[in-house]
Amino acid sequence: MKRPGPPDMTPDELYGLLISLETVEEQLAELARIAVRTLPGRVHCGVTLRHRGRSPITIASSDETAAQLDEAQYAREDGPCLQCLRTGERVVVEDMTTEQRWGDYGARSVASGVLSLLAEPIHAGPETLGALNLYGAEPGLFDDAHALAIASFAQRASGMLTIMRRLSDERRTTHQLREALNSRTVIDQAMGIIMAQARCSAEAAFDLLRQASHQRNRKLREVAADVITAVTGEPPRVGREFTAEE
Repeated sequence: MKRPGPPDMTPDELYGLLISLETVEEQLAELARIAVRTLPGRVHCGVTLRHRGRSPITIASSDETAAQLDEAQYAREDGPCLQCLRTGERVVVEDMTTEQRWGDYGARSVASGVLSLLAEPIHAGPETLGALNLYGAEPGLFDDAHALAIASFAQRASGMLTIMRRLSDERRTTHQLREALNSRTVIDQAMGIIMAQARCSAEAAFDLLRQASHQRNRKLREVAADVITAVTGEPPRVGREFTAEE
């Protein structure tokens, strides 16, 4: 795996590094590791995502400490990164030894050697899709300058996730369109058979299919497929995969 250059690498260099990786998980994990190396002091980083209303998960982390502190919040169903997810706003904890907002989570963090925290929202369009969670070994580690740097990392994560979601939505739409076209093809084939056998119009053939679908409580495409199979002896064949040579 390609490793990052010095902490002062330019935004273009950082972007080039990230897109050289194959999966979003690899990109986010590398982003977390770069954030840890770029920020001063001993820092751990986790990336929390909540996809389409499901329970949040840690999709990437710089190390096991970050992953465990993320998981501790999920188990409690509360914590700074979950608050960040709910509100879409940055959450900063300067001193975990005095933090009382999330029950015993502050004590759990201190026991892991974490004394400060910053959770930065990750947006995909108008939705808060995740949080970039930074855990520091010193109190007051995340001042305004460091918060700006972390926000920049979160923006890059947002960009990657927005692209991922757009591609996912496009694949889903393409699949639905393909299914609709395949169904239309099967129905048209069955209508042609009925028109030839019953010597009727296309409208009448479609009405016969629709009546059979209602009476049998089956989908129109399934009834049409039965007609084709009964006449040809084979199930309908629609569409095919194209190869690179075509």
